[in-house]
Amino acid sequence: MKKISLILFLLSIVNCQLSILAQNTAPVVSNIIVSERTDCSFILDIHYDVIDADGNLLTISMQVSNDNGATWNYPFTPSNVTGDIGSGLSFGLNKHIVWNFGADHPNVVVPSLKVKILADDGVVPGPGAPCPGIASFSYGGQTYNTVQIGTQCWMKENLNIGTMINGSSNQTNNNIIEKYCYNNVQSNCDVYGGLY
Repeated sequence: MKKISLILFLLSIVNCQLSILAQNTAPVVSNIIVSERTDCSFILDIHYDVIDADGNLLTISMQVSNDNGATWNYPFTPSNVTGDIGSGLSFGLNKHIVWNFGADHPNVVVPSLKVKILADDGVVPGPGAPCPGIASFSYGGQTYNTVQIGTQCWMKENLNIGTMINGSSNQTNNNIIEKYCYNNVQSNCDVYGGLY
């Protein structure tokens, strides 16, 4: 009986560790369409799609710009915005937000606005999680993974581009990217990246 309990205990630890190591995928918002109603009500309809591969409930928020995206602080009152916005929302297609623009800005003609819809699944990326929306990229024939560190996106691997030159040689300005490899061994560049 002790062996079975020990095995079940070890399996539960492995299961917990695997769930901790599982990578969360950030939700993706797309197809944002803003349209003003034609009945002179100054009501804006905002439609969007949001996908969350992990199926988490989402918190949806909105930011508005009236300067072509230079700033995202055009004011609105949350009580004048209804529909698929707020917390506890599921992902899906053709989500709909209604903004009573006229109540927020009476006697103002609706300016040219940009609307940004943000989706948060409440999962904080763990250490080593890829950058949201850019898990990897290709450069110079190599594929590099990304890692989110705080609010910055970094390359997970060191850069490895160019032609290896011997460590006793100086790099030259010959329009060829030249690199050194540790101990003058090409495979070290594949493992550790080039030295520039």
